[in-house]
Amino acid sequence: MCSYLISVIIPCYNAEAYIEQCLKSIYQQTYTNIEVICIDNNSTDNTLKKLYELKNLYPNLIVEEEKRPGASIARNKGLSIAKGELVQFQDADDLFMPNKFEKQILAFHDNTIDIVVSDRVVMNEECNKELEIHNFSEIEGHEIEVAVSEVIATGNPLYKREVLNRINGYNEDINSAQDWDLNIRLILNGAKIKYVPGPFFISRQIPNSLSSNWKKVSLQGAELLVSYRSRLENLELGVRAQNKICRVLYESILWSKDKPEIFINELLFWSEKNNLRYLSPIKRSIATVFGIRSLLNLERLKQNIL
Repeated sequence: MCSYLISVIIPCYNAEAYIEQCLKSIYQQTYTNIEVICIDNNSTDNTLKKLYELKNLYPNLIVEEEKRPGASIARNKGLSIAKGELVQFQDADDLFMPNKFEKQILAFHDNTIDIVVSDRVVMNEECNKELEIHNFSEIEGHEIEVAVSEVIATGNPLYKREVLNRINGYNEDINSAQDWDLNIRLILNGAKIKYVPGPFFISRQIPNSLSSNWKKVSLQGAELLVSYRSRLENLELGVRAQNKICRVLYESILWSKDKPEIFINELLFWSEKNNLRYLSPIKRSIATVFGIRSLLNLERLKQNIL
């Protein structure tokens, strides 16, 4: 088995209720060559106190603080501290299956591999009910297609640290869609991905969390799509990725008050490549006859009426 050190980096913001269970799932891994770095990011509850209590249970636990707000900033601080050749990011409210590292690390016998991706299980807040399974078996050979069309969530991938350092880690200028951005940038910069089957990562669905605020995530995603355009437009993206791009832009235009014209121009470009396949048959007919702008105006009018 590979002897790589795995650095597990966990940004912690008001995670008092979840962090003990999270750390337990890490320290119970069947692969034990790990270091765990928790970064408290201005918690207003007892998270920091809880972390120091847990350090008594796990003496090698590294506890640091980051006063600049933002999970991306906290993750990058952890990345600057990490000593492992491999890096695992984790959210403080999520869990790992005990054999995650043991299974995923085998893929790094191939030295050309930069990222290992497996499957993801979404459970309710109490982690006693399975809600969804996200399978990534199609990612090899379709890396950018999958990365654009579905978020490869924080705890899923295991990364080589050098490939993260190559793109300077997480984008600290955004406060949502962070994983989506990270993995798209990695793939656009040539990172090689290996799929290892298995639902090794469990994410909780917590009401009112940032990740469940789809309006905010969609607006941030639309801004990112504008910045990606020059890198994505000449790739042979399939319908799945095109649909995702168009839907993010379309929804963001309906919600945005500040940058709708930028998003409309972007949507017009991708709609032409997509042939309006992201729209329902009725909306497609309206857009074909009257144009995308007219359809959007009708949607906005409908929103105001309702």
